[in-house]
Amino acid sequence: MEKKAYNRLVRTIRWSSMLGVLGLITVSASMHTLTGTVNHNVHTVCPFGGLESLYSLIQSGTLLRGIAYSSFVILAATVVVSIFLGRSFCGWICPLGTLQEIFNVIGKKIFKKKREIPRHIDRWLKYLKYIMLVFTIGVTWVYGELVIKSFDPWSSYLSILGLGGGGELIYVGIIILIALLLLSMVYNRFFCKYLCPLGAFLGIVSLISLVKIRRNENTCINCGVCNMVCPVGIDVMHQKTTGNAECIKCQLCTLSCPIKDTLEIRFSSKRKFKILTYGLVSIVLFFGVIFVSYTLGYFKTQQPKLSEIATSSKASPESIRGSATLTEISKAFSIPLDKLYKALNLDMKKVSPTTRLKDIKNKVSGFDVERVREAVKRLLEVH
Repeated sequence: MEKKAYNRLVRTIRWSSMLGVLGLITVSASMHTLTGTVNHNVHTVCPFGGLESLYSLIQSGTLLRGIAYSSFVILAATVVVSIFLGRSFCGWICPLGTLQEIFNVIGKKIFKKKREIPRHIDRWLKYLKYIMLVFTIGVTWVYGELVIKSFDPWSSYLSILGLGGGGELIYVGIIILIALLLLSMVYNRFFCKYLCPLGAFLGIVSLISLVKIRRNENTCINCGVCNMVCPVGIDVMHQKTTGNAECIKCQLCTLSCPIKDTLEIRFSSKRKFKILTYGLVSIVLFFGVIFVSYTLGYFKTQQPKLSEIATSSKASPESIRGSATLTEISKAFSIPLDKLYKALNLDMKKVSPTTRLKDIKNKVSGFDVERVREAVKRLLEVH
């Protein structure tokens, strides 16, 4: 196959993978809004949600509100890929990265010229995402809540479609999302380069990967094409190997290099990867981990029901979710149903014990799940 056709095939597969993932999640969110047939939220299909809830799972065996075991499976898939192949999740799969690249393509059509933040500023701005990683994980683990979910651009994107439930500050998140996408029209993958905590985490993990892009200094003509196409602004032209934490292994530099075998992707400096093989292995490995976990029954996008948690002696008021009923809560915490109704100031004739908590607000103005958690805490303290 001639080089142009080969490169076109690789680009097509890469964009098909990225658009496929973005499209699948977007359709799921839309189905949740329009038909209610999809019953999960944004955090259950986000690997960073698994990282945020990891401490809670290890410490108490419980999950943070909004997190499910699917989050940990997707986190495991991204980590496995990063260990073996580097940050190819970011370059070939990540839906938020795809959104940014789409807007950058639009920006190029409008502005006709690529713009870069000056390197002496860019060098320091890249550390912001590591600060975001430490801050986000630290605050979440301390408070036991997804504290910054209302500011998360990806959560905001899906909240617009109906899969998020971002809370009262969701409008702040939407403003941040719009600002980042507009910035991406001028500066490609702005969020990935400077703010993404998941990218920072995967960058650290990928440092142990043996897969690197190597530049043959003897054949390189220093044309600068590799630098021009790099979406994260790496100075490929002046590096012997590009295997640092910033490289998302999108392979745009290797595809664009005009001199044969000058930029190559290699495993442990010896074995050469064909670009197409590398991309396909990245995709298959990521989705393979998810498929195996799904087959074994571990990929669950719903949190365990309250009755299941209670049987494992891990029930706590924080385990109460909107999908639980008053009957389930009564049984899980051994609280008489009449006492529960009295504590919540509810009328059993108006609100059935089998009504889901999230549906009670349709009958009782101002009712929310937090009121139930607080009431159960008080009743447990009395006992």
